[in-house]
Amino acid sequence: MAQIALIHLFIFNGPTTNVAANEDGQSIVDPEAVIKQLKDENSSLKERITNVRELLSRELQIEQDKNKSLIERLEDVEKQLDTTNKEQEAIIELFAEERQRRDQEVENLKNKLREASSTIQDLMEQLNAAQNCRKG
Repeated sequence: MAQIALIHLFIFNGPTTNVAANEDGQSIVDPEAVIKQLKDENSSLKERITNVRELLSRELQIEQDKNKSLIERLEDVEKQLDTTNKEQEAIIELFAEERQRRDQEVENLKNKLREASSTIQDLMEQLNAAQNCRKG
């Protein structure tokens, strides 16, 4: 059965120097040559696997470095955003305080204007009364 598998191996791999014909015309497989060829192929495959692993390992390291860099940048941007938000809140608070002071000042000025208008009105009434007394 093993010889059939070896024969199939060589049939599917194409012609090779490891196959000879006996006097009946039947193919004869050299087992040592087959083993050597399989060991060579195995060694070649192991080398290819090693190369692929090294390549993938380098690519993985590059991606991990990129990821780390992006995380650091994200953290920096988040800190900047937090700082900016705090500054914005402080500015909003300052504007609110200033607006409250301004509104209070406007209210004080309105009160003074009303008082002044009232005083003017009282003085006008007193003036008119004094003028009417002189005439009368």
